Amino acid sequence: MNRLSSAVTAMKAHYDVVVVGSGYGGAIAASRMARAGLSVCVLERGREFMAGEYPRTPFQGAEEVQYNTALAHVGSPLALLEVHVNDDVNAVVGCGLGGTSLINANVALEADPRLWDDPRWPKALRDDAAGREHGYALARAMLQPSPVPDSYPVLPKLQALEKSAQALGMADRFSRPPITVTFEDRVNAAGVEQKACVGCGDCNSGCNYDAKNSTHMNYLPDAVAHGAQIFTGAAVHSVLRDAATQQWTVRYQLVSLGRESYGAPDLFVSADLVIVSAGTIGSTALLLRSREAGLSVSAMLGEHFTGNGDVLSFAYNTDDIINGVGWGTHTPGQIPPVGPTITGLIDHRDTANVRDGFVIEEGSLAGPVGAALVGPARRRRAARRRGCWRRAERRATTRVRRPRARKLSARSVSWRAEPHAKLSRDGARRRKRSDSRRRQGPAAHRMEKRRQAADLCNGRANPRTGDGAARRQISAQSDFHRHRRQSHCHRASAWRLRHGRGRGARRGRSPGPRVQRRGGHGGARRPLCDGRRRHADLARRQSAADHFRAGRA
Repeated sequence: MNRLSSAVTAMKAHYDVVVVGSGYGGAIAASRMARAGLSVCVLERGREFMAGEYPRTPFQGAEEVQYNTALAHVGSPLALLEVHVNDDVNAVVGCGLGGTSLINANVALEADPRLWDDPRWPKALRDDAAGREHGYALARAMLQPSPVPDSYPVLPKLQALEKSAQALGMADRFSRPPITVTFEDRVNAAGVEQKACVGCGDCNSGCNYDAKNSTHMNYLPDAVAHGAQIFTGAAVHSVLRDAATQQWTVRYQLVSLGRESYGAPDLFVSADLVIVSAGTIGSTALLLRSREAGLSVSAMLGEHFTGNGDVLSFAYNTDDIINGVGWGTHTPGQIPPVGPTITGLIDHRDTANVRDGFVIEEGSLAGPVGAALVGPARRRRAARRRGCWRRAERRATTRVRRPRARKLSARSVSWRAEPHAKLSRDGARRRKRSDSRRRQGPAAHRMEKRRQAADLCNGRANPRTGDGAARRQISAQSDFHRHRRQSHCHRASAWRLRHGRGRGARRGRSPGPRVQRRGGHGGARRPLCDGRRRHADLARRQSAADHFRAGRA
């Protein structure tokens, strides 16, 4: 497959349509407009990835993460994953040609029809059931979602979810959902050659095998085939309406040049029509900046923010082999297949109240981040506080390479429960850092349905085949504050920390890090320095070695 993007020098001064963003919204809009014979320009902030260019190792994975915080932007602005760190909601979005479709979990479920009855939807959309079905049909024809076929290799994590469904009394609700993954070598609906999924399990860090049906494999090639031009590394700042010419001016900067750092004026392109499709966070921030530049927009812009309300739960060192961590640097045949990120579903959406419904899915951790998470997750927080991130990286690599770490990875799994999220009515105000916007929302972690879903994931849904199972559920609370929601794509997630039957629990204490109270921190409990624990471990080992040598003497 050839690259889709063009050099910025090929950009025209004016287009019929300028599309901002290249995820599902932008890619589909570009395809439709180009097929209609209009001149189309697609502006994407991220860069274009080809198969083999996505991260494979923990170090490459770390280089492909950028953090957008209230104080500063950390990491390359062209990194694949962008983490928005806020007071109430942390969000992860994709940055690249294809948007978040590059890093999503592939599931393509149709919404419960009752959700369209919500009066907050536009009346024209609520009343057009036939139009919605036609839209579903068009999306299915291009994205070609399908469940994991029976001919696919046996996936232990899928079997574990089926066992969990039986334990929950929901065996009849278990199924294999349609996912946007290719399971055979073929030419897709856009005329692009794709390869069969090898089961690497690294869907969330980008597919290096051309098997993931992201928009850069279908809608975007279709748009280019019909005359659209795509330009990457172009960060749109604002859009303004020129009253004299009745045209739109799209102001942008080239990310790789850093012109904005020395106050260079924005570059611009004009269009008769502009489609803003930069994602939930990106589109809102763009329109807020446009309002500051003089664009008249609704006063409700930025209000009613919500997410998918996901609950993520992790377990490791389970009794059964799970293969829940992606291959990373391994190649087909070296280790058993993990399978796509999500392959199974427990569907509990047919409740009397549509908002009481939820689904539970199994998941795999992408190799560039999953293996490192299994080993040093407990120590990363303390390492960062001492400014020892490099040391933590070396420790992570050592742990990942050890046979014991690989065995733990083979017995690790993640579970995802997805109840309905609650709209944020109050915390819609955003504070400003430079031209970015910070998301503030209410304390949505109190949502009862999400707590119930978390209890399911952290209890019976996790695979345990024996009382002696050494397992421990971990979460991102070593990275984010306890009161925050976590969000991937536009999705809000509750991460919960539950201790299972680890070695520390069998000795009558929590298997988590030791803590002490320190003055000057409001009595907050903080982990003891890793150095003290390390010295204590060394002392115990030396004592054991001396005892052994004395016994032999």
